[in-house]
Amino acid sequence: MAVVFLDRQHSGKNNRRSALGAADDVDGDGDKDVHDAEAIWTARYLLACEIRLRELGHDVMPISDGSYWERHKRANNYQRQDETGIYIAAHLNAGVGRGIGYGSMFYDFRSAKGKILADAINERLRVACPELQGKVKSIEASPENWTKNAFHTIKGVRAIGICAEPAFIDSSAHKPLFSSKGMRAIGEAIADGIDDFIKSL
Repeated sequence: MAVVFLDRQHSGKNNRRSALGAADDVDGDGDKDVHDAEAIWTARYLLACEIRLRELGHDVMPISDGSYWERHKRANNYQRQDETGIYIAAHLNAGVGRGIGYGSMFYDFRSAKGKILADAINERLRVACPELQGKVKSIEASPENWTKNAFHTIKGVRAIGICAEPAFIDSSAHKPLFSSKGMRAIGEAIADGIDDFIKSL
């Protein structure tokens, strides 16, 4: 038995209520407005992911409020002792400067199963999202190096945690993914990768 926590991060922080993460002029209107924000787009791929997971028969717990440690604590309380927990901290990358970029799944350096889950998701992303040009990475996240921000998004969960950065919001190559069709492809690929991983346990 497994439960999947889908955490829409960068939104719902009481100390930063207006925060929505990174932004780029996704719709090409010359402005970076609410429609161009990371947490608005992650909501779209998370919904597709949830629908697909439920179709596959998995339990899903969406989370979208509180500090990261509060969310982690809540997920830990929800997860039963007899079930596997999977925690997806949903993000989108930025800073590629119109370059190609890549899709990435960060996993906790303390978790052997984390890498296996990241690899399973990336295999599905590679096929479902040709815009990534096959460039997907499973990256070990640690508090000791450049991956520390990703590590902090998942460090407090006892579930198998993944900080998902499936595409770059400012990549010209990834631009087609920033559509209803693209977000659905991302979300369903993440769900199918999770399903593959659960079936392998």
